[in-house]
Amino acid sequence: PPALTTEAAAGLPTAFLTAWYALHRVARLAPGERVLIHSASGGTGLAAIAVARLLGAEVLATAGTEEKRRYLRGTGIRCVMDSRSLDFAEQTRQATGGEGVDVVLNSLAGPAVRAGLEALRPFGRFVELGVRDILADAALKLAPLRHNITFSTVDLIELQQRKPKLFGTLLREVMDHIAAGRLKPLLCTAYPLDLAADAFHLMAGARHIGKMVLTVPDRGETTAVLPDGPPVVRPDGAYIVTGGLGGLGIATARWLAEQGAGRVVLNGRRSPSLETARAVKDLPGQTTIVLGDISLPGTAERLVEAATEGDMPLRGVVHCAMVLSDAALGTIRDYQIKRVWAPKVTGAWNLHRATTGHALDFFVLYSSMSSLLGNAGQGTYAAANAWLDSFATWRTRGGLPTLAVNWGPWGETGQATDFADRGYETIPTREGIEALHTLLAHQRVQTAVIPGPPQTWIPRAGSASSLFALLAPDDLPAADEPESGGSGIHARLQGLPAGIARQSALETYLGDHIRAILRTGSATLDPQTPLKALGFDSLLATELRVRLETELPVRLAGNFIWQHPTVASLATALAALMGLAPEAKTSP
Repeated sequence: PPALTTEAAAGLPTAFLTAWYALHRVARLAPGERVLIHSASGGTGLAAIAVARLLGAEVLATAGTEEKRRYLRGTGIRCVMDSRSLDFAEQTRQATGGEGVDVVLNSLAGPAVRAGLEALRPFGRFVELGVRDILADAALKLAPLRHNITFSTVDLIELQQRKPKLFGTLLREVMDHIAAGRLKPLLCTAYPLDLAADAFHLMAGARHIGKMVLTVPDRGETTAVLPDGPPVVRPDGAYIVTGGLGGLGIATARWLAEQGAGRVVLNGRRSPSLETARAVKDLPGQTTIVLGDISLPGTAERLVEAATEGDMPLRGVVHCAMVLSDAALGTIRDYQIKRVWAPKVTGAWNLHRATTGHALDFFVLYSSMSSLLGNAGQGTYAAANAWLDSFATWRTRGGLPTLAVNWGPWGETGQATDFADRGYETIPTREGIEALHTLLAHQRVQTAVIPGPPQTWIPRAGSASSLFALLAPDDLPAADEPESGGSGIHARLQGLPAGIARQSALETYLGDHIRAILRTGSATLDPQTPLKALGFDSLLATELRVRLETELPVRLAGNFIWQHPTVASLATALAALMGLAPEAKTSP
């Protein structure tokens, strides 16, 4: 319409098309009905309020902050609730005399979906605008649908691509209402193009109301790359590194010192070795070692005290502390959980509490790719790192900048250098530290840094998941999984003559698994070669044992693989456990 400014016009189509299609065409909202609009202070939410009123419906709404809720009340909505609490379901019923609403326009995820369904009256319509639960293939319990409830989804992109004529019709309907003054332009905040980064930061934090519009000048110049911003490490600041006497800890401390840190405090449980002591002595700048278990009370406080001596401000924490205690999931014991969780989880929490009140620039948590990909035998370690990942999100949402890095294996230092010996690509120290610097400069909250092509690490079973589908190619190498399916191996062995045929089939089956674990492609394995000579360690032995227990009708002792250290001896022992020893008679 000619009366609109370009900024107001830019804020119209997506928001109003979504609202008009969802409420008018999909939900069939009728005069006198009630509609609950979630996240109603955003562009689509405000458009939905306008459309609902045009259709003669009563509006109830939610928003995430009190400021936004005040704004919505100022527009005349009598019932405005908190979108970050599930109390809106009960509050909706109270506001409607126990009846509920006719339509829920949903953009919330997780348990809020169930709460929204429970806020509907019989014959109600639930219209889903969000995609998080859909892409995650989240479960939906059907009990709330028992009263003739309709569940629908809206995807404007698919509507445009698959039904362009309908899309055009809807656009004309919306513009006719706007031209006639029945629908008003949305509240828009304009940002010049060179402040686009500020606009996106505001939007990512969900701190805006209405639509945000970028304005493009007729002419001008701007920098087309992200600026470096302020230095990540400050010369007037102190920094704490837990696990600081290990390989990654020393590498991190060296980076901090070379970046000009005023003071670096290294923490470890035991006195450094001669080699470590030399490495610490060679670090530039002021470096202090404070010994102690970070999971025990008082240690974190001593680190903060050492860092801030002489009134030097504490500017950053890097939590590298970790302990491994591998075990198959079904055999994990309490002491192993405590051993792994204490430095990672309890240590992180102790540091969080001890640094309260200090204006940190960053709080880095060294997590692991195991919390994203899993790793046979490392269930406890994966869980502890997953806790760190969530902790980073929790702290950041509270205004405390935190970064969790899901590291893949480092090849030159740390506890995973053996990956390089087994043929995996690993993270060079220099590149790993550069990655850390980049993540801090760009204020990331959680990022994985994993070397090599994705199919090296992503298991075939996970390649189709929403998390990895865009990373993992469809043509994963055949070596990722055994060619012969494990579920039928027992039956196939029973059908083979006792003796060489049965032994060879089982050796081939084991060889497929071993090649998959070692990522050795189709290389031929000599059944008499010791597994240790192939690069097997305790972790890989655990992975093989877990695979066998998953596919075969056997339970194996923790040291079973090492008791039978070649493919041939392992095949013989497994056959005996299954009652299929080479000399046994073929089952009828």
